[in-house]
Amino acid sequence: MALFIRFFVIIFGLFLGSIAAGATFIATTNGFTADIDPPHSYLFFWVFLWGALTWSTLIMIWSFIPACIAILIAEMFAIRSALVYAVFGAIGGAIYGLGFLYGSDNVIQSSAAAGIAGALVYWLVAGRNAGAWHSPPTKVSDTI
Repeated sequence: MALFIRFFVIIFGLFLGSIAAGATFIATTNGFTADIDPPHSYLFFWVFLWGALTWSTLIMIWSFIPACIAILIAEMFAIRSALVYAVFGAIGGAIYGLGFLYGSDNVIQSSAAAGIAGALVYWLVAGRNAGAWHSPPTKVSDTI
C-alpha cells in the first residue's frame, strides 16, 4: 500500500515541479518585462500564467523519460539531499537548453534555473521521503 501511495506522490511532485520549471523558464528568458501600461497590466498575469502552463507542458513532455530515470535512481538508493536534486536538475536543464540555441541569449542559463526550480519543488513534495517505502523505520532500541 505504501508503494501505491508513493506512486501518486511522485506523479504529483512531477506535476508541480514541471509547473515551477515552466514558470521559471518563462520568467528568466526575458519574455516579459515590467514596462506595461497600467490599463493593460491585468493581462500580464494571464499571459504569464498561459506561458508558464504552456512551457510546463512542453518541459514535461520532453523531459519525462529522463525525470523518471532520475526518480527511479533516487528511490532505489533513497537519495534525499536537496543539493543532489538541485545539481542534477541544473545539469538536466542545461542539457535541455542546448536544444534551444536559436532562441534568446540566456537560454541555457534559463533552462538550468528552470531545472533547479523544478527539482527543488519535486524534492519538497516527494524527494524528501525518497526510498521511505523500502522498510519500516527502525527503533533505536533495536540497534543496541
